[in-house]
Amino acid sequence: NNLKRLEKTFKICVKNKINIQITIDKVFYLNNHKMIDKIIKKYQNKINYITIHLTTTYDNLFSDDKDTKVFTYLLLDMIKNTKKIIGICIHPDHINSWKFLKKLKTKNNYLAIEVTDKKAKYGNKISHLKLLLKKNKFLKLVLDTSHIKELTKTKILTFENIYKKFKKKIVETQISDFGNFYNSKSIKTTHSLLYLKKDNKILNQIRTLKKNHKKMIFTIEGLIPFDKKETKHILKEIEYLNKI
Repeated sequence: NNLKRLEKTFKICVKNKINIQITIDKVFYLNNHKMIDKIIKKYQNKINYITIHLTTTYDNLFSDDKDTKVFTYLLLDMIKNTKKIIGICIHPDHINSWKFLKKLKTKNNYLAIEVTDKKAKYGNKISHLKLLLKKNKFLKLVLDTSHIKELTKTKILTFENIYKKFKKKIVETQISDFGNFYNSKSIKTTHSLLYLKKDNKILNQIRTLKKNHKKMIFTIEGLIPFDKKETKHILKEIEYLNKI
């Protein structure tokens, strides 16, 4: 929910020749869509691909209401005009109805639900995902290595379990380590860059996904501090991923 941060992130991605995933909040986009669209338009020709992570709050879910309808059509216009957006994902516990939101699935992009973390109200169990994907054939699945590591620790599910059941539905994997490995009291996160700890289990998960899914989207989701070392963090993460 910060326009300066959005533009700074675009600049970082352009500088390091990587693509971008943008988090778009429902209320913030309704209030600031013209400025957000302007920033995206400004940088779209310098980026090959854009993916979007939709978000909202529990007291204002995506539903069968006027705000969700307006949000959907505003975002759909932006998607059609940009022509660089190849995928959209959302936490399933942020959805009360797919009536309007399902229109975001077009012939040029996927619409997917993400495996949520332990604290989420929904979307962190095999039974939840199975029901949603069976009921809504237009949906694909996004994995999150940090969420899966947390769920494995608490014995809710495992990567092997979820991969076996939904292999054909997986289109994107958000990659980070579960924990905070930045050695800084000012940084609070459960999504750390992979190179900081180099967890072999996550490494093997990425290798499995890369080997069996030639068009898999890998999103770097480890926190990148906005400081003098931000480029160093990015380059080290890319170097580590390239070795994988």
